[in-house]
Amino acid sequence: MGINLISLKHHLRHESGGADEVDVTALSGELADDQKAKFFDRFREFIDWVSLDGYTTGGDTPTVAARGASIYLATGALLDNDAWAYSTDLYRDLCATGLVITVEWVIHDLSSITAVTHWMRLSATIEDPPEPNSIHFGFYILNGLVYSSAGNTNKAVSQQPTGITLSTGTQHTYLKAVYTVGTDIKFYVNDVLKVTETLVLPTLATDFYHLLQIRTTEAVAKNVSLCRTLLERTR
Repeated sequence: MGINLISLKHHLRHESGGADEVDVTALSGELADDQKAKFFDRFREFIDWVSLDGYTTGGDTPTVAARGASIYLATGALLDNDAWAYSTDLYRDLCATGLVITVEWVIHDLSSITAVTHWMRLSATIEDPPEPNSIHFGFYILNGLVYSSAGNTNKAVSQQPTGITLSTGTQHTYLKAVYTVGTDIKFYVNDVLKVTETLVLPTLATDFYHLLQIRTTEAVAKNVSLCRTLLERTR
């Protein structure tokens, strides 16, 4: 797979304090070792939703669509109606002691915060609806109230309020979970730390699906659009 020269140039310019003189036109062994180390020291995946390749979608009467800049999930106008998408394959063996896993979701648009539940998480299993006590970490949003969410192999569960209530309509709301494996999970909203979880942590050597879901608790259609997703892990 080729290297994104624009991303690499941006990264190296950032590391060099904004200088423009970093040459990335020739990448076959000509980068300095310290520059290579900075760029290749971690696994990164940006899911930009150009397509739904690699994702399984479904629900009761769902609409799930990739829209280039976002993924759109919509329910039918029925009680307890859902729409979901999850990675068809697992991210293998993400958890190893001392590594750092970062997942960031960006909410682009919410049609409603009334009688609706959202899930955005990495999960070891797929359930419909997602079980709170399965092995996972991410966010649980109930009627616009944002909660951190984590579960472990002992069926322990932690869902803590972040103190944030989302608004409807177009927005650019960042939800980020940073898991230092074996230590803690830090949950951020718009880059502000809201919850630090130290007790309920996913176990080592866990494989994860990336899961998104929306579900109604009234007979009214709901939808959500999410911008690109970032998944990153130190090596």
